[in-house]
Amino acid sequence: MYNQYEPSIGNWYHRLDTGTQFQIVALDDDEGLIEIQYFEGDVEELDREIWQELELEPMGAPEDWSGPMDRYEAQEYGGGGETPEESAAATSINEDAAERQGDSDRGQ
Repeated sequence: MYNQYEPSIGNWYHRLDTGTQFQIVALDDDEGLIEIQYFEGDVEELDREIWQELELEPMGAPEDWSGPMDRYEAQEYGGGGETPEESAAATSINEDAAERQGDSDRGQ
C-alpha cells in the first residue's frame, strides 16, 4: 500500500501498522531522507521509498507533545539533550558556584 502524503516538517502522523505517533522534524531532499521523531522521543531516518510504503493517517499534534521535542532540539543545537528548564537550572547552579569561588578567593 502506498500513502499519498507528501512529508512536511511539523506534520504529525499515526502509523496504522504499529500504532505509533510521530512528527516530521527534518527533510534532506538531496539524500531523499525524512527524519521523524516518535512521540516517545526516539528519532528515525527514513528514505522516500520506505515513507511511501508506510500505512499512515495524518493527525493533529498530541496534547502534550513538547517534552520529547524539547530534548531533540537541545541535542540538535549542542545542548546535550537537556530541556530548556534543565539547561537554565544548570547555568544558575554553575553561576552560583563561580560566585562562591570568587568570594572564597577574595577572602584568603
